[in-house]
Amino acid sequence: MGRRRGRQADPGPEFFEAAVTHNPVALVGLDARGRVGYLSDRATHLLTERHLLGRAFAELFSYDDRSRADAYVAGLAGSAGTTGMFFAGELGSGRFVHVHGRNLGHSGGRGLLLALVDATEARRRQADLERSALFDTMTGLPNRTLFQERLRTACEQEPVAGALMMLDLDGFKQVNDALGHQQGDHVLVEVARRLERATPASATVARLGGDEFVVLLPDTTLDVATKLAAALVDDVAAPFPGLTRSVTASVGVTGVDGFERSLRQADLAMYAAKSWGRNRVVVHTPEVERALRERQSPVEPDAPAEESVAELQAERDRLQVEARTDALTGLANRRSLDECLSAFRGPLPVSLLFVDLDRFGAYNHVHGDLRGDAALQRVATTLSRTCRDDDLVFRKGGEEFVVVLPSTDATAARIAGERVRAAVEALGLEHGGADDVPVVTVTVGAATRFDGDLAQALRAAGDTAYACKVAGHRNRVATSRG
Repeated sequence: MGRRRGRQADPGPEFFEAAVTHNPVALVGLDARGRVGYLSDRATHLLTERHLLGRAFAELFSYDDRSRADAYVAGLAGSAGTTGMFFAGELGSGRFVHVHGRNLGHSGGRGLLLALVDATEARRRQADLERSALFDTMTGLPNRTLFQERLRTACEQEPVAGALMMLDLDGFKQVNDALGHQQGDHVLVEVARRLERATPASATVARLGGDEFVVLLPDTTLDVATKLAAALVDDVAAPFPGLTRSVTASVGVTGVDGFERSLRQADLAMYAAKSWGRNRVVVHTPEVERALRERQSPVEPDAPAEESVAELQAERDRLQVEARTDALTGLANRRSLDECLSAFRGPLPVSLLFVDLDRFGAYNHVHGDLRGDAALQRVATTLSRTCRDDDLVFRKGGEEFVVVLPSTDATAARIAGERVRAAVEALGLEHGGADDVPVVTVTVGAATRFDGDLAQALRAAGDTAYACKVAGHRNRVATSRG
């Protein structure tokens, strides 16, 4: 007869004792009444409390989860031994555990055997992932997705009530261009704090992207919202610490009256505020739309109103595209990049390339700004042609570019980065400003995320590229280890 498969000689009690002692899972034995009768070393370390033997298992959990834990033990005690049962809850110590239990009484054993897995870090990562999907990473405000959810909820109320403000910063581009994006980011965070302080707790203050914010005011009359908007304009116009340039806000206000209608009316009112002098509040009315048509989109007197509004919206869309496009290279600009970082919803994994021209300041010094601009245009065109149709290419600012690579793992990202690096070098643009850089080249930092956090990917890729340059390793691709 052949040897029976799946059966082994009894290795003895020492083997089982060692298996329990060194098991990475915390093991807890309960008696028929649900009281702790056995703890492995791992369980003692995880549960931390003293004098656990003899205590009811449910007492180890927080007050909110205690009744659920008690019901779980009772259900497990009445279950068949062939089926396991799962429970998840928060311990009194604040740690979160997954519990896998089995009733040993139906298989000749005694009591209940529980395997506890510490899931605290996994729960925190899940919470961070959920938060990043709904909140702007820079300002901490709700993002476009969460705002739209709350606006839809407000529009579903009976009766519909409330007001909506749309706010766009005036002079923000000049701050970014003159003082740098770090100072611009500081302004955005400070504006977010000012808006939060000036609005009631029931309001939703959200960042739509770039320098656009929105405030949803449930159960608020249009008159009250208009006065609040005027106060917000004054708050934003107040000096910013350490900022020499002024920043103001243009605000459009409308009542909440249907999802699409409210957004369109607030957007048109904000556009009117920008067009009629900035640093002011405009409340949407039919007269405002007529005035905009006469000033921005003249039409024949007998033209249908719907056509006029469509032309106005088309003009607004054109300006929105223009505001998100880099004038020199035609790529999406920093504002568009910020919106992508805060609202990315692409497939996972996602990778990001930080592309920085080597010794470009020296190139400009030797050849002048005109040739420098031409070189940036050539590099931008090369990036667009080298990347896939689904990739997103941005000019972050100066000589820095960013490429977002959806559905791309670390290996594929490095290959894409090498393809970009080689394509720029192949342009053969004579450098002349530094002995160790004969032609214009780029250093590429690559980072990959499996949680969709592009802001963190950008930081990691940028830090990696700069570290590479500091070490004297230019014209190469470096992959973030984070």
